[in-house]
Amino acid sequence: EQTTSRGFPQLYLDELADLSEEQRAAARRNVQSAINKIQRFLRPEGGFSYWPGGRGSYNQWANSYVGHFLLAAKERGYFVPPALLDGFLSYQRTAAAQWTLNASESPGSQRYELLKQSYRLYTLALAGVPDRAAMNRLRERTDLPGTVRMRLAGAYALIGKRDVATELARVQNLRPAAYRELANTFGSSLRDMAMNLETLALLRDDERAARLAQDIAKDISERRWLSTQESAYALLALGKYSERSQATPGSPLSFSYTLGGETVDVSGDKLVHQINLPADRTVRDLQIANASGGPLYGRLVRLGQPLTGEEEATSEGLSLEVNYFDREGDELDPARLPQGTDFVAAVTVQASNFGSYSRYRNLALEQIFPSGWEIQNTRLAEIENFGEESRYTYRDFRDDRVHTFFDIRRRRDAQTYYVGLTAAYEGRYYLPAVQAQAMYDDEVRAANTGRWVEVTRAVGQ
Repeated sequence: EQTTSRGFPQLYLDELADLSEEQRAAARRNVQSAINKIQRFLRPEGGFSYWPGGRGSYNQWANSYVGHFLLAAKERGYFVPPALLDGFLSYQRTAAAQWTLNASESPGSQRYELLKQSYRLYTLALAGVPDRAAMNRLRERTDLPGTVRMRLAGAYALIGKRDVATELARVQNLRPAAYRELANTFGSSLRDMAMNLETLALLRDDERAARLAQDIAKDISERRWLSTQESAYALLALGKYSERSQATPGSPLSFSYTLGGETVDVSGDKLVHQINLPADRTVRDLQIANASGGPLYGRLVRLGQPLTGEEEATSEGLSLEVNYFDREGDELDPARLPQGTDFVAAVTVQASNFGSYSRYRNLALEQIFPSGWEIQNTRLAEIENFGEESRYTYRDFRDDRVHTFFDIRRRRDAQTYYVGLTAAYEGRYYLPAVQAQAMYDDEVRAANTGRWVEVTRAVGQ
């Protein structure tokens, strides 16, 4: 899902904003890179796993999402290996035909399953191999939520059944009530609005599409943080709306901005314009005058990382504790270690407040280590004198960091993970903060602060 979300919206950047040739080339490289990486997730049955190497169980939403991206990329001229798409479509056809809804499941679980099936059918219609029988069976249900109706309407629109699509798309509220998922479909009200806009663009329902596009732009401008699913789907839906809509002929953008005493006029037929603020300027130095006939929404995006030693400890829904031990299990202080010392970093992540969630899904623990320490990519069984490590869903070892992905259930609200290390290179280094957060909700997170550490020359050297 994360790999796809980085590439998907870049298919439509040209529709959203005026790009330089260098920016276009970068977008093309990024899209092709995402296509190439996705091959690492392929499973023998033809679908895609959530984690690289075909590990773990399927997430059916992510599987359809990946296929949607590959089909869209092929349509826009990118090379997608035929075997990749053939296997995906074979898997989708089988899954769509065999799908049934378990009446004993909770209403929430049934909604997930209905939405997953509608998306599965949408991808088959997009590929030109619709399962009409499965589409008709789903359409006959009288309990379809609005988002499911809109996704199914998109599938019918793709196969030319506009009358059926239009009837399904008679949904009163295109803006679902606020919600957020940590797993399942990774959904939120913003993501669902964007999917609805994609269907309205297919139907060329320009009046409703224009209102919904404005709601999405306003929502984006007011948010401090967007999940990968939200940002990707919002951008791709706005891109498709810009590409297909006939509701806003002429120039939707018309404004001027003043920065550093210089005024610049901006107009064009794109929906988005980006202004790069110099490092010595702040948003207070920027003045904007809107000359268009409608609202203009702004969003300030700042990229960077805290200066060394200036991180702030946080604890929102999670708390974490980091301890270091020698190989005998005795606690040690890593501030000053002799060269060649083998030791273990132990991180315990605890749920301090589950809020509205029944459990925390898809938590990501990031540990970045100083360049003077070497990570030992070993299994816990090879680290003596420690208890059993908590279960995780995936772990990724890099040269200078380890990413661990896991869930926390209410009945087991603390997880502990170990990394074997060696103090390898003499010198003074900075140990960055350890961070844990929910991948799909930025308000569930915890971090400590960084510190300086030293590796000293071994005795006798």
